[in-house]
Order: sequence, then structure tokens, then C-alpha cells
Amino acid sequence: MKSILALGLGLLSLATAQTSFPKADGTRFNIDGKTGYFAGTNSYWISFLTNNRDVDLVLDHLQTSGLKILRIWGFNDVNSRPNSGTVWFQLLQSSGSQINTGADGLQRLDYIVKSAEQRGVKLIINFVNYWDDYGGMKAYTTAFGGSKEGWYTNARAQEQYKKYIAAVVSRYVNSPAIFAWELANEPRCKGCNTDVIFKWATDISNYVRSLDPNHMITLGDEGFGLAGATTYPYQYGEGTDFAKNLGVKNLDFGTFHMYPQHWGVPNSFGAGWIRDHAAACKKAGKPCMLEEYGVSTDQCNVQKGWQAASRQLATEGMSSDLFWQWGDQLSSGRTHNDGFTIYYGSSQATCLVTDHSTVAMFSKPLTGLVPLLCALLTFITPIMSQSQVRIMALGDSITGSPGCWRALLYRRLQTAGITNNTKFVGSLPAQGCGFPYDGANEGHGGILATQIVSQKLLPGWLSSAKPDVVMMHLGTNDVWNNRSPEEILVAYGQMVDWMRESKASIKILVAQIIPMNPPNCRECGQRVQNLNKAIPGWAAGKNSTESPITVVDCWTGFDTSRMTGDGVHPNNAGNEKLAGCWFEPLVKAIK
Repeated sequence: MKSILALGLGLLSLATAQTSFPKADGTRFNIDGKTGYFAGTNSYWISFLTNNRDVDLVLDHLQTSGLKILRIWGFNDVNSRPNSGTVWFQLLQSSGSQINTGADGLQRLDYIVKSAEQRGVKLIINFVNYWDDYGGMKAYTTAFGGSKEGWYTNARAQEQYKKYIAAVVSRYVNSPAIFAWELANEPRCKGCNTDVIFKWATDISNYVRSLDPNHMITLGDEGFGLAGATTYPYQYGEGTDFAKNLGVKNLDFGTFHMYPQHWGVPNSFGAGWIRDHAAACKKAGKPCMLEEYGVSTDQCNVQKGWQAASRQLATEGMSSDLFWQWGDQLSSGRTHNDGFTIYYGSSQATCLVTDHSTVAMFSKPLTGLVPLLCALLTFITPIMSQSQVRIMALGDSITGSPGCWRALLYRRLQTAGITNNTKFVGSLPAQGCGFPYDGANEGHGGILATQIVSQKLLPGWLSSAKPDVVMMHLGTNDVWNNRSPEEILVAYGQMVDWMRESKASIKILVAQIIPMNPPNCRECGQRVQNLNKAIPGWAAGKNSTESPITVVDCWTGFDTSRMTGDGVHPNNAGNEKLAGCWFEPLVKAIK
């Protein structure tokens, strides 16, 4: 059987092995003839290495790790000539600027592109930095006057910027290693009308397209300015409007970044941030790339959840993610650790690179498969899943961020000897709860039941996970957003219909949700009671013998003052309470 599978995969590889320029294929990317979801990373420092063996080493490691896209700095701007041996790309001076095409200049990029071509790695190369590192926009304003906010309309700065773009693009216009040209790293215009960056992006992307009709172009922004929430990253104060910028004709895909600890939001913010950008990209008909993301603590657990959240939207706008940043051991020692670095060969790399890139390769059903392989997979799948009861925990951050009541529930099932024939399923992985447990789930932070229905998210989750039992604790965010019980129950009903379409005999456990008492929503407590009061009658009307609905009372006895830290999310005592309310109904559903 192994030889047949290997033959099928080999034939698939031959059928899809092509040399072509990367491109957008609807809301997905196509690389070397394969349309799918691709994993990647960032390395700002590789552009400034002077040892070619170090460059090759890094790209070898990227290739063997399965990462397909590498984003690098294509700029290194100075205002005075550095000492010999120091890498610099452009000298900016009011009396006359110079682009360095020598061995300590753009020839460093030449070698990276050549090495990437040999290894099938695709490069995103950007042209300028908003920040002052490696010169950036400040180097232009030092030479030509003005401020960074005025840089976008500074005629002399833009003239030299275009000259530099032409010098870089002309070197690699025919290279299959270029994934995309990027206008800037994290462009901002604080306090500006969003038209400033929009018009600048339109002008510069048109210019790049005139130089290179082959490669994709993107903006490189952080994704600020987006409808959906009121927290800082969603606001427009940094001068960008994500949805509007997607409308620029010659920008082929959208980029956004994610650093919750820098932005004053919790890590659970991530899933909603990803989802809202994916929705905007899907509406625009362009791919979305989570181009930078990172945390400095608990990297595996936190970022693995973000990766899974992005992958599960692979047919809904998301196309790729690039973690910040790659680390390696060079001839001169370890590369810079900025607190976010994931070093090759580390346990974090196994979690966030090796495991993720393997899953990302197969995040979309591959077309053109050999019929024998299709038949083989169809035959194998039911054999592998026989005798297992597949359980999906469906909800919001109470379920998934980190949702340690699921870990406690699993331990209770384990003690009762029930876990031998169960498997928890979902696109999101277990988060750290102090001990190992079977924790796959669909607990998406910030999500509404009505949103799951309006965006038709559940059918895809069901198709991938194939649950036999669904345990659903949903409605907290609907209540917070003042959705009526009637609206929420209509959404519940649609989700039940989708569940039964996925499996006619599916068993459904629906929670009367835990109480709420957040300081900024005094009405939420009563709204929860109104919803919970309506759930039993709704469930009776939707119940069926083949696919029973069980109402699980998680409300009674749950004390928000003692069992939450914020009036909403369970603490340790709350997690114990939730595990207890689910245990008996779930055991009955399993048996």
C-alpha cells in the first residue's frame, strides 16, 4: 500500500512541476503551477550577509523545512558613505544620490536571488522602510527635507525612490525566484487622510507594473484601518484603509501584520483579526497574506493557533502566512534574536515551521490527482477512523483561548477510561493548560454565532473534521453585540442543519451559556438569561430521533465573581465548573 501511495504522489509531483512566475489565482496563490496555501517567514538580515555560504545555508534550511516564501529587505539607505566592507544599497544626498551596484551593494541581493532560484524559494523584496532601521523614509527626508508624513508626496524623494525601484526591478525582472515586489515595509502616515497612501500606492504600483509585467506587487502594510472592531489596529489613525487599498488595481494581494503585545490587545485578538482581513480579501477577490506575526512568550501554543486559524480560511481569503522571524547559526554565530526569532532546529521550529509547513502544503484538495491515488485515499480514510467517536468543541474564546475546561474534561474522560475510542477534532490546536490532552477544537476568539452563519464558516469546518458529536457553547459575543435571542436561535438552527448535512446521525450538545457580568456591558447578564430561557424550546422544535439535540445547563451555579477574572472568561474554578457540566452529557453521547 505504501508503494502505491508513493507512486500516486510521485505522479502528482510530475504533473504539477512547472517553472513559472508566482501569481494570484483568485484568492489563492499559485507557485510552480500549484495553487494552494503556502507557509513562509521573514529574514531582514540575510540581505546584508557577506558570506555566500551563509546565504546558501539559510536557504538550504528553508527548503528542507518546507517553507516556500521568504520576505527580505531590498533596501539599505544611508546618508554618508560607510566604511569599506559594510553593505549599503543607496546613498541619499541632496547634492546627488548613488545606487551601489558593487560587491557590497546590490550584488548581495544578486546572490540571494540566485541561491533562491536554485532551491525553489520565492522572495518578497521591498523597496523602503517606514521605520528608521536601515535608513528608511527618514534617510530620504534627511537628504531632501520634509517629514515622513510628507514623504509620500515629496517630489524629490519620490523621484529618487522610483530610480531605486527601477535599479532593483531591472535586475530580476525575469527571475522565477521573485514572489512579489513590495512598495514599503509597514507604511504609515499618522494623522493623514487615507487617500495619501492610497494615491501613492496607486502611482507606485502603476510604475512598478510598467517595469515588470510578470511579478506580483503588494503594499506591505500592517492591515490597519478596517471595519469590525474599535480597538487600535482597526482604526484609521495611521493613515491606511485596508479595504480601500485592496482596490488599487496593480496591487495583487493584501498584507497584514499581527503583534498583539505591541498593540495593547490580548493574544486572543488574533483569530478575529485574521478572519476580518480574510473576509475583506475575499470580497475584493484577492489573496490575503499574514505577512508578519509573533509573540515573545509561549510562541508554540499562541502562534500555532494563529497558523491554524489562517489555514482554516484557506478557501475564504487567506493564502499564506510568514512568521517573524527566521533565526539560524551562521559562520559568525547566531543571528539576531529580537525576542520573536524562531531558530532552525529548535523545538519552536518543529512546532511552528516543520509541522505547519507540512499541513499547509495540503490545505487545499489538489486537482488533477491520479485516479488510483483518489481511490486509495477514499479506501484508507474510513479504515483509519473506524471505532473512533470524533468530537468537535464549537465556540468562541471561552472554548478555544485557551479553553482549559476542555483539558479538564479530557482528563475526566481519561480517568473514566473513555478516551481510547475518542478523538477531538477541529482546525485549531490545543493550547497550553499544564498537561497534555487531546485538544483540537473550533473555538474561535471573538466570533459570533450569527457571523458563523453569515460567512458560512461551519460547512468547511465540518467537512474537514467530520465530527460524530458537536458540543456547542456559542452566543456570548452575539449577546455582547446585542443580537436578540431570536437572531441567535435562527443561527443555531442553520448550524444544526449544516451539521446534519455533514452526518445525518450527528449528536448535538448545545449549552445554555455561562453568565456574563463585564464592567462595560451591564445589560449582558439579562441578555444571557433571555437567550438561555429560549434555548430549551428551540431545541425541542429541532430535535430528531436520528440526530438528537441535548441541552447542557452550563449557567446554573456558575458564579462570575468567583469563576471568572473579567466577568466573562472562566478562571480555574470556572474551567472546573464547565468541565463538570459537559462530562455526563458527553459520555452519554459517546456511548
